[in-house]
Amino acid sequence: MKKYCTALRLLLVTLLLAPVLLHARAEGHFDRGGPDVEVSSGSGDVSIR
Repeated sequence: MKKYCTALRLLLVTLLLAPVLLHARAEGHFDRGGPDVEVSSGSGDVSIR
């Protein structure tokens, strides 16, 4: 009986987490590269391109 309860709990947790994992996969991917930013400063002002 204890094995049945453990298997049932594992199945329940898997069914509850499956939509979360599938939603995370459907969102796409994350690019770790940083943006190309050029910063220059003049007398008192900063411009970012």
